[in-house]
Amino acid sequence: MQNVLPNIKELRLLIGNTTNRETIEQIAPGYRRLELIEDKIEAQKYPKRAEEKRMASETAANIRSSIELMD
Repeated sequence: MQNVLPNIKELRLLIGNTTNRETIEQIAPGYRRLELIEDKIEAQKYPKRAEEKRMASETAANIRSSIELMD
């Protein structure tokens, strides 16, 4: 079944304003996975404060080390 639509990049499901519980239960895991993916992308774009401080400290140490090695 995976090879039926290999070039599909986006799929939208149109359902009416009435549905049953089984349909909702089938759709819900996809939304949860999408939310997890969006959270990971967001975390990569905007590092947490502790990570920012660690990166700043590491960068400062690298600059200090480079300056000390200069003539």
